[in-house]
Amino acid sequence: MSLVAQDIEDCLAIVDQAIRNAATVCSEMDVNQACLASPGVNAEFTSDTDVRFEEIGDVVDLASLSSLQLAPMDESAEDWGFVVIHVNADLPDDSDQYATILAYGDVNISELSPTMDTFNFSNATDDSPCDGAPASGMLIDTPDDSGTVTFRINDRFELAFNSTGTVSYDADDLIFSLFVMLGEVQARAMDGEDVSGEVEEILVDAFVAGQMAIFNDAAIEIDEDADLPEGLDRLAGALDEETHDEIVDSILTMLDDAD
Repeated sequence: MSLVAQDIEDCLAIVDQAIRNAATVCSEMDVNQACLASPGVNAEFTSDTDVRFEEIGDVVDLASLSSLQLAPMDESAEDWGFVVIHVNADLPDDSDQYATILAYGDVNISELSPTMDTFNFSNATDDSPCDGAPASGMLIDTPDDSGTVTFRINDRFELAFNSTGTVSYDADDLIFSLFVMLGEVQARAMDGEDVSGEVEEILVDAFVAGQMAIFNDAAIEIDEDADLPEGLDRLAGALDEETHDEIVDSILTMLDDAD
């Protein structure tokens, strides 16, 4: 059902407020912590704790988290699950650099390591709450001069990032999609049947901005003409100003190339 103009305006106001919160109240947290940028998030902890993750600006250590369940848009409650996470993943422990993960909409994160170099992830698909708002998913941004930062997701996919991109996962079809806006990424499919966890051959090596990679077990498809995911320009507002400007420039370039 299409939304009337006022409904779209109200929906985008909730999205934009979450992104402003991410850029302000969540800007000073430490590495390997998560910050609540918008209500609509249920946190489960590894043990009994007095820590709360309920109010905007609440911060928790990843080591204390068992899972995060983010909620889809609820306009009546003005909620839209949005969490900012700073992680060092597989960067050196003494590094002052970190990757930023934005999780938004109907997303579940579980079995995460204390540095979030490994985690399980699922999301609702094709559920943008209104025109101009992103569908449920995750954005990952790594530091420019850190080399690659590696994430192992759902025991199936290994991504070595030096880039900024959005990720989504269709749990029904076991399809993982990655849209790279900036930089490059190495992607591998992990053999889910092999208990040794050995990684198969590199399926994609350094594919470039503006392409969508779609993984299904050991198969992969590259869509060089993929449509831009909805709401990327808005999501960029939750990142630092330099990355925001780079993403906006990249989006404009992609749109020009598509004409």
